Amino acid sequence: MKHSLSCPNLKNLELIKQTENLLSIKIRNKLTSKIIVPIYKKRQILSIFLYLLIPWIFLSLNLLCLRYLSIYYLSAYIILATYSFWRQDNINPHSLNTYIRNLIIWKWFKDYFPISLKQTAILDKNRNYIFGYHPHGILPFGAIINFGTNANKFDNLYPGIKPHLVTLRTQFFIPFYNIYLSFFGITDASKKSINKILKNGPGSSCVIILGGAKESLNAYPESTKLTLKNRKGFVKLALLNGASLVPVYSFGQNDSYNQIIYNSDSLLRIIQTNFQKKLGFSIPFFYGTGIFLKYGLLPKRKPINTVIGKPIHCPKIEIQNLRQIIIDYYHNLYINELKKIFDINSFKINMAYFDFHRKIERSFSNKFIKIFGDPYLELNSKENFNKYFNFSTLVKSPSCSIFKNDE
Repeated sequence: MKHSLSCPNLKNLELIKQTENLLSIKIRNKLTSKIIVPIYKKRQILSIFLYLLIPWIFLSLNLLCLRYLSIYYLSAYIILATYSFWRQDNINPHSLNTYIRNLIIWKWFKDYFPISLKQTAILDKNRNYIFGYHPHGILPFGAIINFGTNANKFDNLYPGIKPHLVTLRTQFFIPFYNIYLSFFGITDASKKSINKILKNGPGSSCVIILGGAKESLNAYPESTKLTLKNRKGFVKLALLNGASLVPVYSFGQNDSYNQIIYNSDSLLRIIQTNFQKKLGFSIPFFYGTGIFLKYGLLPKRKPINTVIGKPIHCPKIEIQNLRQIIIDYYHNLYINELKKIFDINSFKINMAYFDFHRKIERSFSNKFIKIFGDPYLELNSKENFNKYFNFSTLVKSPSCSIFKNDE
């Protein structure tokens, strides 16, 4: 009798011990998962850290040299710093350092998000091109990887095309950091530099992030607000040099960071706008993710899908014959081509995101098929595209962007 009563108790004790062990294992796995990071993720995080820290490292070294060097070493430093500025103004823009562009660290950088590159047309290597990159985002990771490096095999997709990413001139005021940027073919965003690139032989091209610092203030996740309506200087440069315009759009570029939202007439936005107008760059208040904490300065692991559109060939027109109506005409062609990229590819990219990243339930898939048919159907009509957007607002797609041509 005692034995029959004690058996269930022993079984219950065993079950309690088993559940306790399982719970302890689950808790331990959760704790160690945040501490024990796989080696491939460590390399990816290291590459991001280096990219974010390199400008500050150069700036700190320059300040330390000015503060602690003796008069003899200081004079040598001034000579070398002067050479770095002279080299930037007299560098041959046709030469790209292929070794640095192909370093393995850029592949780790690419895999962190990940970043992809899609080709929609073949570019003639005997022509010059101006690539217009959209949107700017907080930091233009897609432009850096796809054009500043060869991590996504740009040189193989477009043989003979030598892209030169242009950026703010203030970045070239840091001695020796300007030499570092020149290894990637990066130059300052001035008319002189762009003309020098476009006149340096066939295939020599530049990549301009057209929205600039102003557009970064509107870089909010799940939305896109482009600063393009009154940006026509790049079209004028293309017409003066006979270069072709190529629109580029990166889906998910704005999803890398969260930015604090406030009204356009608030004090903070007024300060940011005035700062951007006077100094050429803005200071957005943003945050990303951390290694052990929820918030930090690392970008979020959101996919960035860059699509390079079809070229718009511009004739070479002398400056005395160039009229505003011609600039407006090619500017409208550029905007229409950019809209085509967004309209066609946003559907495909969002569907891939739904099916593979979010693991949509079967009920959602059936509901979607009733509206559109095959989820991977080519989107050719504007009517289907509008239906898709009406539906996507209901499910709140995390990578769905609304195209707004602001200014």
